[in-house]
Amino acid sequence: MSVVSTIGYSAFLAGPPLLGLLAEHVGYRAALLAIAVPVAIGLVVVRAAAPLVPGPVPPGPGEAAPAGPADSTDPTDPADPAGSGAEPDGPRAAGRPTSGVASDA
Repeated sequence: MSVVSTIGYSAFLAGPPLLGLLAEHVGYRAALLAIAVPVAIGLVVVRAAAPLVPGPVPPGPGEAAPAGPADSTDPTDPADPAGSGAEPDGPRAAGRPTSGVASDA
């Protein structure tokens, strides 16, 4: 990244004087054409920098992973009338025993 930044700042500082020097010798139209040619070449070869196979973008720092099929909730689930996907209160409501001892409460 620092190399790209250095090249950009160098071009920003050195470009206008060099373009003026070139325009003094060949004219403004030809000097501006000297800029258009590399730009056109860059537009042609820009596809070489594109990823070969687009894939999913990984989550950044502090971002949650996208919800997968196991994380999704069904809003029409009769066990979850609010459609929130939250577990009902207590382990017994979720259908799991609370301990090894059975009770009829």
